[in-house]
Amino acid sequence: MALHNMPITYEKIESMFEEKLEKSLQPFTKQLEEVTKAIQFTSNTYDEIIKLLKINEEKKKKLLAENKSLRAELLQSKNEVKMLKESVNDLEQYLRRDCVEICGIPFNNDQEDTNNIVIKVAEAIGVDMAPTDISVSHRLPKRAA
Repeated sequence: MALHNMPITYEKIESMFEEKLEKSLQPFTKQLEEVTKAIQFTSNTYDEIIKLLKINEEKKKKLLAENKSLRAELLQSKNEVKMLKESVNDLEQYLRRDCVEICGIPFNNDQEDTNNIVIKVAEAIGVDMAPTDISVSHRLPKRAA
């Protein structure tokens, strides 16, 4: 452009300056737009991650509360099972408190005194026993061969 034949005005200089400036800033403007898009994408991703983190924190709180509740329930169940086992053991021992089976004593007659036989067996093994210690004694029926 030959400017020396034309009169130069302020508007002309300003227009030329803006044109040159725009041309030289164009790569930076494009880079700035790309950086802005990248920042917006990162911001959106960050917002989604924060949202998921909050959701997971709520789920974690609920699971921890449920876990605590289930642990308490399990402990209670374990205690109940222990108590029931002890109760069953006590009942079993109570049922067996008077039960003693003596085998191998030959049958003599229908008039035998089974209490007397029990006392003689007790004496033979060195146990002091009185007739009042025996609640019931009887022979068991013979087993079928």
